[in-house]
Amino acid sequence: MKKFLFIFFMLISLLSFSRYTLNMHVYGDIPKDLFNSVINDIRAFVTSSNRFIVLGEVNKKEISTELILSSIFNNDKDNNLIKSSDLNLSIKVFNYSLSNQETSFNYILNNNSGNFINKNGVYIKVIVGNYYKYDVKTNSYIQDEYGKYVKATNEKFYVASNFYSFFPHKVKKTKLSYDISVTLTNTNDNKILYSKTIKNAKTITTENYGYSSLYKSFFKKQNPKIAVYNNNEVGYAISNSLKYIFPIKANVIDIDKTNVYLSVGEDEGILKGYIFKAENNGKKAYLKVENVNANTSETKIINIDYGMNFKYNMPVKEAFSLPFISPFIFQLSYEFEPTFGIGLRNYDIYGTTTAYCIANFNFKFNIKQIECGFSLYKNKNLNFYLRSGINSLNIFGGIELDILNHFGLFIDYSNDFNYGAKIFF
Repeated sequence: MKKFLFIFFMLISLLSFSRYTLNMHVYGDIPKDLFNSVINDIRAFVTSSNRFIVLGEVNKKEISTELILSSIFNNDKDNNLIKSSDLNLSIKVFNYSLSNQETSFNYILNNNSGNFINKNGVYIKVIVGNYYKYDVKTNSYIQDEYGKYVKATNEKFYVASNFYSFFPHKVKKTKLSYDISVTLTNTNDNKILYSKTIKNAKTITTENYGYSSLYKSFFKKQNPKIAVYNNNEVGYAISNSLKYIFPIKANVIDIDKTNVYLSVGEDEGILKGYIFKAENNGKKAYLKVENVNANTSETKIINIDYGMNFKYNMPVKEAFSLPFISPFIFQLSYEFEPTFGIGLRNYDIYGTTTAYCIANFNFKFNIKQIECGFSLYKNKNLNFYLRSGINSLNIFGGIELDILNHFGLFIDYSNDFNYGAKIFF
């Protein structure tokens, strides 16, 4: 029966799930190579995420492939199921600028056989192959193969780092800059869902020189201008922004203790490490994807409110952040005298402390006690610890009861019984 329910809910979820379809329009009077690079970069990131199907005049092959996949449960598989989209992604490229820069240099990096070093912009000729170290006994430099100094032709010694050769040459760079305006609109109500302008500026070295240790000579390194166009990296920025507007939604198809199985997988763009959020009657839980299959995902509960219950077919939604749970403890306590303490704690999926270790100081900042505790029993309001530590060079042991996660009472025994109280955060 459990297996039947698993398959039933999985099929229902798959049938009800659909990716968003974007109509993409691009404008911009820019060079064709740059235009194609920008569009291909954006389309590649958006479509490879599997969150969207992108419609466009130059994307027909990709569309037909996506449509076949998306219509797998439809009897009429040969028809184009997607006629249009309610979402328009408008992209405009503007403020295009391209400039070339040429700089002359007399020296070039050559750690293989260079005989110059650079000290504050001044190139100093050195004797190649000999290294020195400074001998404090003789107050002089002595030759040593592991030394960090080299001797210059001016008889001075310098710390060896990079070496250079005298080789007059020119380095050419191309600076490319442009802005991309991205607007996502819902055509049903003309509501702008997302709008952002991305400024992109790149400087690419198109011509430089290097040293070949094999041929013992310098050679020219060139990058074609197309390399400048291809290095735009705008696709990631756009697709990363879109995912916040359209988080992946799924349903719970099975539950096994702290493992929760969802109705989405690789086909919907799920990756290991993704976070999902579930809510039920004001209670929340956060799930982390541990394993991904084609159409399902296995997640593990990493944070949950007390009283949160999962149900079959419960909807969950992709989350992009987790509630902050501090690993630190700050406390004020009183046993022999008032003290304040700071320490570290371990906690469970509820955020409840399972173990801690705290150093306590008096108000003269002298350390008075180190205490550690290990939880034996806990629930929403109570936490019972076995504790131990050292106080004034005496080892003690005891028990502690914390109430409402902020107040504690404890009894310790060393040479005698002592008791105290604490407030912690």
